[in-house]
Amino acid sequence: MESNILSKSAMSWNTHSIISRIATLNSIDDKEKLTVTPIDTLIKVSGEALSQAAHRFRSQLYRELGLPLNLGNDCQQIITPLDFLRCFRLNPITKFRYVRVMEVEETLPDMIHDPSRDGPPGHSYIDTQLETHISPDAVFLTYSDEPDWGMDQELFSIPAYSMGSPPFGPATGSSSQAPFHMAFFHEKRITYWIMPSLGKRLLIIRSRMCFNLAEIAFNCNQSYWGWRFLGWAAHYLQDVTCPYHCCPFPPKKEKMLKRFLMNPFPKQFVKNNMNFLRNRHALFEATVSYVMNEHFKKQLAHPFIEALKANSKELPADIDLAAREISKLPYLLAPKINNLMVQLFSWPLIDKADYYLGDDPDFAVNGILEQAIEARASYYGEFVELVSQCLHEAGRITRFVIESSRGFI
Repeated sequence: MESNILSKSAMSWNTHSIISRIATLNSIDDKEKLTVTPIDTLIKVSGEALSQAAHRFRSQLYRELGLPLNLGNDCQQIITPLDFLRCFRLNPITKFRYVRVMEVEETLPDMIHDPSRDGPPGHSYIDTQLETHISPDAVFLTYSDEPDWGMDQELFSIPAYSMGSPPFGPATGSSSQAPFHMAFFHEKRITYWIMPSLGKRLLIIRSRMCFNLAEIAFNCNQSYWGWRFLGWAAHYLQDVTCPYHCCPFPPKKEKMLKRFLMNPFPKQFVKNNMNFLRNRHALFEATVSYVMNEHFKKQLAHPFIEALKANSKELPADIDLAAREISKLPYLLAPKINNLMVQLFSWPLIDKADYYLGDDPDFAVNGILEQAIEARASYYGEFVELVSQCLHEAGRITRFVIESSRGFI
């Protein structure tokens, strides 16, 4: 029997499952049924394949971090789920949840949007029991949201992982997942000179890991886990189509330069400006998530939905090249989107250094969004037009994940 999972988290996003649903509509066979199996089963039947994949992943990771490769040689065998988490450098307190995202007909039109960073959003996901059956598309949609449930958090603060300091972002808290969820391909040389760590692309290494895990799972006849890992891959690659994930400083460069010159110490600069950036990032994602969910659940047309479904040209087969291509336009549009959003909402609270809307239990995007649209409709129209171009890229990369895996599904 399935039961609701309740979440008390006030902020965060379940945007990925809806992006995946719209982008792959009718392109994944939903007639096939997969058996929900525990991670222990995959570990048991995979032999040495998982250990070898984990070794490759750690070698690439430590090389990218500029650390001695022998720091990653602390894992010889994968026997338990905890071994799996440690060897693939995931948070060791991660729980493997067995859930599925609700179908459209199961959701009420006015159901709350309540994403979570510490597990599946309670108003969007329901439990699935082990050994029951689920369709491949349901697995893919559901678990394209999973990397936001905490598995990439706190990694740099775990002494046994020996990963040093994070290349950017804090070492603890929900934002500590940033190095694995952001990648900055398109900055000018002077930016990398000032902050060389912005060139570290752990997201690509994590994405390759997910494809490798998916191939192992399918080869072991563990299709449930194959589709689950493909969902993970989609998540990371979708992330770089978000302007705030592919552009480190979306606010006007002049404004950020002025702030930097007032405090030209990279770590202190990031610390002092964290909420300035986080509030804009959070407000953007809250807005896009709310609008997509609202229109999709009520079966209303919207440019966001059309952009995700739109046909597009093929991407390069290489993950790194594909990520560079789909992140280029969102990067170029980031400053304008940020500026439009600030003008649209005209909400001084996001500039307060000691305020983060993600920690505000009273924050509700729908109320302030409706007021903003009524007062400044032209800004909203332009905002939607530009964000739709980013979502088009999100649709492209989601379908890329499915097409790239055809050889081993």
